Amino acid sequence: MSKPVLTIVLEPTEEKYCMPVDGQQVPVRVWRGSANGSLPIEAYVAAIVPRDPADAERLDRMVPEFMKRTRENFVVADKPKERGH
Repeated sequence: MSKPVLTIVLEPTEEKYCMPVDGQQVPVRVWRGSANGSLPIEAYVAAIVPRDPADAERLDRMVPEFMKRTRENFVVADKPKERGH
């Protein structure tokens, strides 16, 4: 039996909301796109950070200007360890 494959393509919007997470209000940005090329979806993203901190400057050149303001001084605390990657 083959494993299901989910391919997601997303683009950030300028829309922001707050979502309750563990009793705290967390700011998130709406990203819109598609799953497997045909199913319209939304994602609510709290942060985009490179897996390798050495790639931070490269990522900064890729993100739209409206996102750069929200990324300043962002630190991931207790980032989960990689599983099987």
